[in-house]
Amino acid sequence: RCCRQRELFYRFFFFKQKTAYEILSGLVGSEMCIRDRYMGYHIQEMSINLTRINVIPRNHKANTPLPFGNLKQANFIPPLYASTKFKLNSKQYDDWFSRLESKNIESADSPQEYIKEEKTEEDNSISPQKRISGPGSISIFFKKYKNINKCQSQFHSCSKSAACDYLRAIEKQNQTPIPLGIAKWKGSSDELNLHGRKIGDTFAQALGEGLKHMSHEVVQLSDNRLTQTGSIDLIKQLKPSIKKLDFSENIIGGTAAAILGNFVKNSAIVLQQLNLENTRLGDTGATELCTQLTNHKNIQELNLARNNISNLSCKSIALLVLNTENLSSLNLHWNSLKGEGAVLILDAINKTGHLKVLDLGWNNLGSNIKSEFAQKMGKIVKTLKSLLHVDLSNNRICAEDCAIIAEGLEYNHTIWGIHMIGNDAIVDSKGFLISGKFADDPSQNHMTKRINGGQMVEFDEQKAGGNCWICEGWNEVKFEIDQQQTEEKVFLHLETDNYEPEQMNCFCDGSYFQWRMCPPGRCHFFFSVGDNSQLSEKFKNSPRKINMKFQAENNNFTVNLSQVNVVEVNSNPYIISDSYDVTIENCIPRPGGKIYKETPAKVVISAPEPWIPKKESQELYDKCFEEDWNYIFKPKMSDEQLEKSKNILKKNYRHMKEAYKYFAAIGITENTFSINKLTLTNLFAHKIKLINPENLEELNLLFMKIKSRPNLGKNHPKTGLIRFEFIEMIWRLSLMKQMPNKNNNNEAEILEEVLKKYVIPVCEQYNSEDFREKHRYDQKTWNILKSHSNLFEHLFQTWCGSHRNKGDRNYLSHDDFLSAFTQAGLVNNNLAERDVNASYAQSMATQVDEINNRRHMKMQYTEFCEAVARVADTISLPPPSQEAEEWPIERRECQSLPEKMENIIPALINITRKSFRENYSCLLYTSD
Repeated sequence: RCCRQRELFYRFFFFKQKTAYEILSGLVGSEMCIRDRYMGYHIQEMSINLTRINVIPRNHKANTPLPFGNLKQANFIPPLYASTKFKLNSKQYDDWFSRLESKNIESADSPQEYIKEEKTEEDNSISPQKRISGPGSISIFFKKYKNINKCQSQFHSCSKSAACDYLRAIEKQNQTPIPLGIAKWKGSSDELNLHGRKIGDTFAQALGEGLKHMSHEVVQLSDNRLTQTGSIDLIKQLKPSIKKLDFSENIIGGTAAAILGNFVKNSAIVLQQLNLENTRLGDTGATELCTQLTNHKNIQELNLARNNISNLSCKSIALLVLNTENLSSLNLHWNSLKGEGAVLILDAINKTGHLKVLDLGWNNLGSNIKSEFAQKMGKIVKTLKSLLHVDLSNNRICAEDCAIIAEGLEYNHTIWGIHMIGNDAIVDSKGFLISGKFADDPSQNHMTKRINGGQMVEFDEQKAGGNCWICEGWNEVKFEIDQQQTEEKVFLHLETDNYEPEQMNCFCDGSYFQWRMCPPGRCHFFFSVGDNSQLSEKFKNSPRKINMKFQAENNNFTVNLSQVNVVEVNSNPYIISDSYDVTIENCIPRPGGKIYKETPAKVVISAPEPWIPKKESQELYDKCFEEDWNYIFKPKMSDEQLEKSKNILKKNYRHMKEAYKYFAAIGITENTFSINKLTLTNLFAHKIKLINPENLEELNLLFMKIKSRPNLGKNHPKTGLIRFEFIEMIWRLSLMKQMPNKNNNNEAEILEEVLKKYVIPVCEQYNSEDFREKHRYDQKTWNILKSHSNLFEHLFQTWCGSHRNKGDRNYLSHDDFLSAFTQAGLVNNNLAERDVNASYAQSMATQVDEINNRRHMKMQYTEFCEAVARVADTISLPPPSQEAEEWPIERRECQSLPEKMENIIPALINITRKSFRENYSCLLYTSD
């Protein structure tokens, strides 16, 4: 036995090179070589049980299964003995046990059978491009490193692999290798994640040698103690296939940034996301990089946070924004930007109109009161519809500047998250900005989190209450109550609004419900109808004492409750998708107004705005009647009856004139508002019913008699009745009507009876003043017209003037108006040409003389705004984001006028000029 042990000893030292721990697992410290200590450390990281290396029990018989169940208690012999006894080489021996461990086998066949199976698997191998990742790749790395010289001499392909090139570079540097995850078979991989591996400049050059053989789409190199030297070595070896590059938390500096810029500007590069946060670029590096990136059209996300960038770099950043068509996220967090430099960047963002996420937090943008930055930011949030997420936190923006931004934000319904902590403003639960002295409030900086594109940010502790729907994962909730339709207003009181009342909508079916965005967790609320508080049976109740006073409109009431409704709100981390699409369907930011107590129900407008038509007076109608009376051929009757008839016609003239407006637009002839014969027959035979539909001869003869007079000019068509002729037609048909129990010799009495019974009830249905009275001083309609005034002015100026003579004032003719809506694709089964013409005519101001003057055919801007509103009310489009099939005509008509106008705006934008359309922001609207 002694001789045998001595023979074993000599064989080990002269024919095999084994590590110290393979001889005796108890060796530690100076008894182990440096290389073995380092490898043992990584093997321990892989959670490989070192005791299994000596796996053959001393009393084990050859060619019998091994009892793996008690390996830890077994008495092991060195692996060399097992290799000799079973004739396995070291590689086969290690692979055998690795395979057994991965299969979790309690017992196994003899090693000889494994050799046969191994050969069979090698013969059946299909592809040499197989990749191994995870602990397996690190295990292969150690084996390859141990046998690299032998491997290079036997296999020519090994010399061209990433692992071999990396290990050769390590040997040249005389360094101890570390596994970096590139030990694998030759092939490609989608991602290389080396975050936090502390590579340093020493291994960066060797890693670069390995990267030459690897084509990745994602490369994570953040936090690796790299300086300019190491960064340059890695940048030079990057492949054009890379789409996402993360160099954050390293030192790049200006030189490496210039080299990276030269790499990116190559047209073959498809880089989309670049993260250079905290890389000490400074103004030199940022300017150089942005200058090179200007020619790169694929960049989508750029992170230059924490790089001590000042206003000196803002010009190059602005040029980058202007020239990159796909840039959707710009992160300039924690730099040294001031208001003047930020204005350059905001100008570029406003011109391009495609940025989705903007992070300007922790800069110095609020240095001046009523600064140019606040003016520019207020304009952008008002008009730019692409922005979804904005961070302006901790910029020390004063209350006056915050008020300017808040005013513009009221018109924005596309920014789903805005951060204002650390400024003199807070964001309420609806997304409105409320200015005040809040910057010095310690609670505002208790817990701040940076935005992460359009993704939800996880909070380990209670949030400070920034009310960012995106970062905090707010979700939409439908609040409804079983309440019969009542004249009293129904209010919703939410805990997120400090229980302040918000008026609920009453829909056509009499139901009351409201959609609101709420933070995740338990949301408490209750309802009130008039002065009485109520709970809904559709929700659970929760004990909570409420004793508060509220004010709604002019009513003050007190609420005393011992319990309230409660609903569990699930977090929604996907308000904004990866492609920056909004997933919320029923809510929008800042819908209609702030909390009810801050927005009065009605606003008294002291001076009419340009789009609000003046109310037509009775004096105007009297002048029109006198003008028409002068042209009417009076029937033969006594002077007394003639005077009485005149007074009766004058009394009812307004209703007849309004009906004429509508039917003259429907039966327009010879490019003049007039009632043609077909329209006249339909009106008097089927609507007013003054004649028998089966006997139209009298109507035809009367029509010919009225039109037999001399022509009065251009505004007097031969085949249609104008205004005074229409009045005359009604008068003569009334006299022809036989009234029972009436003296047929009393023409005035017959006229009055016919007008009262037949004519006026029909004419009242076409009163254009009803529409004006309903919406003239409606605040919601007023806000819609005001917010889209640029669009209406552009449309009016674009489409008017086709029939204008030299020296005439701009006007819009009826055929121009019809052409605009036809080109917009709105003239269809739901909106006929006659409806568009009727909206045009009813919006025109009444003119006294329609014979010698064509002002009633020349639409001005005030009348154009009203005509657009009438068309929107007639067609009643569903919201652009909804399917038309889900909106039957009854549901469409239940929408308010502001909602209908908002739904028609996208179609009108499509017929504007391209330059205007690209820069215009379509503001959405939802009623309170």
